[in-house]
Amino acid sequence: MSGDAVPADAALTLLVARAFSGADSSDAQAILTAARRASYPDGAHLCREGEPADTFFLIIQGAVVLTQHLGETTRTVAVREAGEFFGEMGVLEGAPRSATATAVGQVIVLEVGETAFRRILADRPGLALAIVRGLVANVRAADRGALVELQSANLALRSALESVHAAQAALLQKERLEHELEIAGRVQRSLLPASFEPLLGFEFAGRNQPARHVGGDLYDVIRLGGGRVALVMADVSDKGVQAALFMAVTRTLFLAHATHGDGPAAVAERVHAGLREIAPESDMFVTAFYGELDTATGELGYVRAGHPEALLLGPDGSWARLSARGRFLGALDGFAVEARIAAFPLGGVLVAYSDGLTDALDASGVAFPLGGLMSVVEAHRHRPAADIADAVLDAVDRHRGDSPVTDDLSILVVRRAAIPD
Repeated sequence: MSGDAVPADAALTLLVARAFSGADSSDAQAILTAARRASYPDGAHLCREGEPADTFFLIIQGAVVLTQHLGETTRTVAVREAGEFFGEMGVLEGAPRSATATAVGQVIVLEVGETAFRRILADRPGLALAIVRGLVANVRAADRGALVELQSANLALRSALESVHAAQAALLQKERLEHELEIAGRVQRSLLPASFEPLLGFEFAGRNQPARHVGGDLYDVIRLGGGRVALVMADVSDKGVQAALFMAVTRTLFLAHATHGDGPAAVAERVHAGLREIAPESDMFVTAFYGELDTATGELGYVRAGHPEALLLGPDGSWARLSARGRFLGALDGFAVEARIAAFPLGGVLVAYSDGLTDALDASGVAFPLGGLMSVVEAHRHRPAADIADAVLDAVDRHRGDSPVTDDLSILVVRRAAIPD
């Protein structure tokens, strides 16, 4: 800051007179006589909030921004320009500065000390009235600014409250949905048998790990009577609640037709027809492995409706892939599958699985290999069927690591004792 006495000139006298509505040139001259001229560079503080108020300022060049601290934020109170004044309130009240004044660009002001300012007001009532009028105008302008800020803050607060309410509603909806999905998941898991009773040297085990709360995979072992059982492994094309409902319908159709069918091909055709009748407009479909096993002879008749080939491990360590032509169930009219027969040897292990198992990716994007599945089964072939199923899913989980499950994982294991009962 730099300062010196104020030389009188007509232009400056006129500017000072205009700053105080109702003041005359003699009033302006009284101000000029008592004032000193001061210059401040851009960003300089003319006065600071909380400091003693001992100076009145009249701006003759540039602009000054007045700010206040509110907690951790800074609020702009007003901007004063050439021909306007500030600092009068603190001088009149004898109170500390209520705001900080900062130069915007190069600023030149007239500064009048407290003693001189009070003497001028006492000697010149017209000037005092003009300053009071200016003070009232400044207060009103500040009040209007504060009201606008308050209204803006209220609008922002209302918007924030509406956002909070919307977020709370969304959270409640999400919690309700998750609760409903958890119930749906429990219902679906109740549809998948937890265990199966052994029959004539055969034992059975199924496992399912859905990608979401509910999934679309299905496995089952259905008693047909006379030592015969139906083996079902199926996979609905979608995931989630819709797939779970479609899965439940598919299981019901297999249960209904397996006990009254004329072999695997006929059962598959009737399930397909049932899906088309129940959901003619749906584009969802089901891939399936369906077999009928005679536990007395070990003969296994089966069909493969677009599903991954089931694998049959022989007692000598050899593998047979149960291949057969056939397309998926549902979605499209027209259906045909090829029925085949395989011999299930003593000491053999059958593995049917959904493609989610061999599509499970590790962190590098590498899928769980079919050879890995076969190795796990070979290593556990002499253990119960449940242990084999658990070992396979454990191996998939180890391969996957922290990568998410993107498709339902299911496996059905059938193991035949090496020695006949």
